[in-house]
Amino acid sequence: LLLGIRADYGTGILLIEHDMSVVMKISDHVVVLDHGAKIAEGTPDAVRNDPAVIRAYLGEEEGLPAAVARDIADDVADDVGGDLAGDLAGDLDGEER
Repeated sequence: LLLGIRADYGTGILLIEHDMSVVMKISDHVVVLDHGAKIAEGTPDAVRNDPAVIRAYLGEEEGLPAAVARDIADDVADDVGGDLAGDLAGDLDGEER
């Protein structure tokens, strides 16, 4: 629906959404907020690989190499069937959400 509106009317859409699979699929430009502060801005691919975004979604493990964190983020981003943030949070704390 949103892609159709954008295509049919040539208008920009401000989408506020926590389901990262939706955001990454339909957005040309993404702004990421963490506790109300902007931590990243750019294309979906650039934002997905931004270290600040990776830290915000994965947390920061002491000694976790940046390349490993990026690999984990890429694996999570490939999961477009669900709520990435919720799925990841469940994976990290061992609980279903």
